Amino acid sequence: MHKVLKEFKNSKLLDPIIYNIPFGENGNDFLSIAQQIKTASLVLESRLAKRDCGFTFLQLELKTTEKYLEVEKKLSKVCNEASVLANLLMDLLQQAELKEALEHCVIKLSAFSPLNWQAPDLFAMASRREIQQREKNLANVLNQLEHKFPGLFDQGKEIRRREEVLALWDPWRQ
Repeated sequence: MHKVLKEFKNSKLLDPIIYNIPFGENGNDFLSIAQQIKTASLVLESRLAKRDCGFTFLQLELKTTEKYLEVEKKLSKVCNEASVLANLLMDLLQQAELKEALEHCVIKLSAFSPLNWQAPDLFAMASRREIQQREKNLANVLNQLEHKFPGLFDQGKEIRRREEVLALWDPWRQ
């Protein structure tokens, strides 16, 4: 694990990803700006996919007819999806509260982290303490429901085996 992180730190992945958007005559049209932001997000998503990483720092440089602005956002989670990036960029544009026409925009992504793709094991055994805590919480909720709706509440049958659970989804499984 340490070797992978060391290689990640030493690679070119530390260089920011930069994307320029010239707006030209469409600097006043909000729909055109939104469409170009969505297109830029898709391109940036593909660049992140090539690097197999996500970013946690987003910077937006905006040049209008009268001024130059820099808006930035630090994320708490790693982002690598185009839809989330487009929403973040539109949010930053709204925070800038531009009154003039937008001429040029530069998007910079940095503070990269490698993506860790790991599927959870849905049938892993939980610790005894977790199981006891779940059973205690369930009993508490059932008691509260019985107290609130006396005689109207019935508890169903509990299925404990993996194959029986999978049979609920898969009709071909016997």
